[in-house]
Amino acid sequence: MALFISPNITLTTLVVAFGFLILAAELINTAVEAIVDKTTPEIHELAKKSKDAASAMTFVTLLGLVSVWVGLLISIIGNK
Repeated sequence: MALFISPNITLTTLVVAFGFLILAAELINTAVEAIVDKTTPEIHELAKKSKDAASAMTFVTLLGLVSVWVGLLISIIGNK
């Protein structure tokens, strides 16, 4: 969608890059959760911390995408 509305190629590239980065973060998060579930069937504090850290990585990446989208929208509004 950003490719069709953006006058700024840099911000468009960042939006696309962050989209792929979020997918990569989700894949890593899924891998960490699968490994933790396989190795520690019982509840363990370190297992919880590793799952929380992987989820936080995905969330922080999503915040980065939101900030780029805000910059893109400000750029579009500023050009009108």
